[in-house]
Amino acid sequence: MIAKEGIKGILIDETDRQTGKRRLAGLGLSIFVVDPLMDHYRSEPVPFALIDALARNTSKAGNILLRNEIAAANANGGLNLIVHYMQRGWDLSHPHWRAVGAIGHQTYIEHHVGYFLKRIYQEDWATNEEIYLMAGYTPLHQYRVAKASMPPTSPPLGDSRIAFFAERNEVCARAPGSTMSYVFERHLPHCQFSAAEQRILSLALEDLTDLEIAQRIGLSPTRIKQTWRSIYQKIADELPFLVSEEDFGDDQRRGREKRRRVLSYVSEHREEIRPFKGA
Repeated sequence: MIAKEGIKGILIDETDRQTGKRRLAGLGLSIFVVDPLMDHYRSEPVPFALIDALARNTSKAGNILLRNEIAAANANGGLNLIVHYMQRGWDLSHPHWRAVGAIGHQTYIEHHVGYFLKRIYQEDWATNEEIYLMAGYTPLHQYRVAKASMPPTSPPLGDSRIAFFAERNEVCARAPGSTMSYVFERHLPHCQFSAAEQRILSLALEDLTDLEIAQRIGLSPTRIKQTWRSIYQKIADELPFLVSEEDFGDDQRRGREKRRRVLSYVSEHREEIRPFKGA
């Protein structure tokens, strides 16, 4: 499912200054689901809905969308997003956990902006309610969770959880400024990059070199360079002002500057690297 982009994840790790060992600080997962399943969770919220959705997903009942299905929904009626986020500590009065929470918020936006979202479902411990209200969510249901049913990574934040919901039409009717208003913005892609081109752009946004990208996805450096040429050609066709070579100097500088401009544009226009139609 990960290979087919049915589930996305982010991991925030940290290094212990005393031991030098790396450890988990935060973890986020997200999936896109079919309309009937989102309707079900909205009317009958359940604890740890993302885990429940994964358990329900079978070969006979494909409730979780894969890349081609995401591309079709993203280009047409929109997507239902379920998010689950947890971190090892939630004392936001402590600078360390406040910093981890800020990274979690930043990566939430980076991973979800640029899709045509219509509904978002997320839940968390009731002690974190203010965070979600400030983000623009609406509380849907509050319930108690038996300790035995909690995932082993759950922090001791009581036994009460809240399901939060956000719907495109409602959020877009409010004044802009919240996290929800930002991720619900819709912009159509100009360049129609292929899946391979989108993957290379996404990895380049992580500051990977071409050699590191080649090693990550198992392609030759030559193939990566060929893909970059295809990316630059599409940019030149659709957005020529980004790669006007008369603005650059020698060949080496030209290549660095062209890459910088393209990545700066894609970073601000994530719709270009989201599955769309047959991309």
